[in-house]
Amino acid sequence: MNFHLFSAETYYQRRNTLADTIKSGLVWILGNGEAPKNYIDNTYHFRQDSNLLYFAGIDLPDLSLLLDLEEGKTYLCGDDRSIDLVVWMGPQPSLKELGARVGINETMTTTQLREALGKASRNKQMVHYLPPYRGLSQIKISEWLHQDIHQVHEGASEQLIRGVVAQRSIKEEQELTQMEMALSITHDMHLEVMYETKAGLKESDMVAHLMSVAYKNDVDVAYPVILTINGQTLHNHDHSNLMKEGQLLLGDFGAESLMHYAGDITRTIPVSGKFTDIQKDIYEIVLAGQKTAIDLLKPGISYKEIHLASARKMTEGLMALGLMQGNVEEAVQQGAHALFSPMDSAI
Repeated sequence: MNFHLFSAETYYQRRNTLADTIKSGLVWILGNGEAPKNYIDNTYHFRQDSNLLYFAGIDLPDLSLLLDLEEGKTYLCGDDRSIDLVVWMGPQPSLKELGARVGINETMTTTQLREALGKASRNKQMVHYLPPYRGLSQIKISEWLHQDIHQVHEGASEQLIRGVVAQRSIKEEQELTQMEMALSITHDMHLEVMYETKAGLKESDMVAHLMSVAYKNDVDVAYPVILTINGQTLHNHDHSNLMKEGQLLLGDFGAESLMHYAGDITRTIPVSGKFTDIQKDIYEIVLAGQKTAIDLLKPGISYKEIHLASARKMTEGLMALGLMQGNVEEAVQQGAHALFSPMDSAI
């Protein structure tokens, strides 16, 4: 077993901040389990839930975090590994040992956790949980809290959502270091694609090159790779096309750091190594939009303001090329109406 942790004090303080925000009830943060690929012991690459990583850091399956705000106790929940798993995976630390690494002294078995949640549900005690994104987590919440499975998402705690977002939106210096690591690897992955791209090769050849950079750094990609000559399809995960002269290759991919902080960079390059005149003109318009957004970034400005300023800059460029017609402001506002609701004005 090899995973990376911040200090126990880091996780302790994060949990205390969350407890001070929520104040009452139980907070249940579910970790992820293994996801079988084609049978139970052949699983996809394990990825821990990011919120459990933020508050407890332990990158192992089948764990949960329970904060009992009435008693002022925090429990790491799960089961010690069976001898069968030790035979396959080698010696494993106990739940107690894992908890000590992240400043948690109390533990619960899975059975004890299920009983505690069932009791809370029967007693109408508030159990705060986040919206699940995996089917197994949704089923577990439904069964353990005695909820209709169709009501699980509606039952997610808005107070907990807001509390977690408020904490995770402000990054600590040690987190910024991890983000820079992820971006550095991502940068190298993109450069590798730029160096190796040429007509006559397939998109999959380039995917092999970028993945080799990630694996040499002992990390995985942060999300499924988009690398395609058909960039007009926004989430295109097909890599079967043969690249030809005059085409553009869009790459949208990024690496995770060893602690699962993500890099995410999108770039478009010419297959032949040189843009045509119209390709270069459009590239420069996109670049101008990006620079406009970067120049505006500062505390107190809303995402919407930055988005509209960037859109305005690109619309002006497209109209100057004759690719759009009409009034710049009307076009920008029409796009904004489609993207933003009235509640987004505070974003």
